[in-house]
Parts: sequence; structure tokens; C-alpha cells
Amino acid sequence: MSLRMIIRQRVKTYISGLFPNRLKRYPAAWLQMRREKQELEATRSSYVDEWLANAKNIHDGKRAFIIATGPSLNDLDLSKLKGEIAFGVNGTYMLDNVDLTYFAYVSNWWHKDHLEGIRNVRCQRRFLPVEYQEELESSTPTSWYRKILPPYHSHYGIRLPIPRGFSHHPENYIHAGGTVIFVCLQLALYMGFKEVIIIGLDHSYTRSDGTKHEKSPGYMDVRDDDKSH
Repeated sequence: MSLRMIIRQRVKTYISGLFPNRLKRYPAAWLQMRREKQELEATRSSYVDEWLANAKNIHDGKRAFIIATGPSLNDLDLSKLKGEIAFGVNGTYMLDNVDLTYFAYVSNWWHKDHLEGIRNVRCQRRFLPVEYQEELESSTPTSWYRKILPPYHSHYGIRLPIPRGFSHHPENYIHAGGTVIFVCLQLALYMGFKEVIIIGLDHSYTRSDGTKHEKSPGYMDVRDDDKSH
């Protein structure tokens, strides 16, 4: 790493430590947020999913379950969800004992190893980013939504909190950031659900020998019989 890059990184770290929650003091950060707002307004006026446009409050006052993919699902009797409205995400397409009502996905890369699973997921409707339509098109009814990605760093290199917004107009766009569960929550509110119960949203992953995985920003290289996944 060059001396210039080292100095630049240290300056960013110093500024971040001084003003972690005062980004509005920086004109560049304010302008960045203003551009984001303008982009959202432009998106709202140029893209509409017709099904979602007519789905406002279609489940008014009802209850929904959002099924995540944490290992705690192994300890639950999912057959008790029979008759409930259920959102599934990601690997829940592999569940045989759950009748998914809806299926949502947002990741930039996970689908590349699960194309057939997402194409053939058993549900009444899928909610998928429009940029993956060519890869994930199938006979399953699908709403192709416009995904708005958050900025992860300000002009000064300060890490910004995510997600940066909550969409009340998912027929036009949905905010991404952090987890696909956030996509489901935006859809659930729009559809009028009064109660939303999330299950399987945990990170108690263990190796096959029973020891917990170390916390790390990197990847897990799983080569054995890993029952957490």
C-alpha cells in the first residue's frame, strides 16, 4: 500500500471517530442524500409493478409469518404454519413441510447457485429484483421490483447506517440493505398485515463437531456435514 493511500485511510478513520453520527454537518453528505431522494422520485415515476400497484392492503388486518433461514428452523414444527400466510426467502424453497404464500429474494449473488430452485419455488407469488428477470423468469407468478441499494460510505469514507429508507411504494421501488427480511417487511406493511411474526432469523451456526463458528467478516469454508445449512 502506498504512503498516499495509508494517509488517506488514516484521515478517514480519524474523521469517522470524530463525527460518527453527525453526517449532516458535511455538505457533501447532504448533497449525496439529496441525490438519492431525487433518484427515488425518478424511479417512482418511471417503474410500476402492476400486481403490486393493485395489492395495497389486500391482507388488511391479517397475520403473516416471515420464514428466515437460520438453524433454529431445525427445532421448529413448521407444519403448524398450515393455513397461515407465509413469506419465504432464499433457501426456504427447499422446505417440503411448508406451503409458502410468497417468496422474496434480493441478493446480488446467491441466486447464481440456486437458479432452478428459485425458478421452481412452490408459492403463489415471487418478489424478485427486476434486474434478474432474464435469469429467473419462470411460470410462477412474479412481481419484478426495482431495488434501491443504499450507499455504504459517505463522500468522506464514513460508514453509513443501513438501510437508509423504508419504501411505502413497493410497486415502484423497494429499499435493500442488510437482509432480505427487510424487503419482506416493506411488502407486509404495504399489503396491510397487522401482525408479522419472524422465525428463523438467528445466527447460531455450529460446525458438525458442535463448536460455534468464529465471528468473521470473511467466508465460511464448509467441507463436512454441516447441519446448520
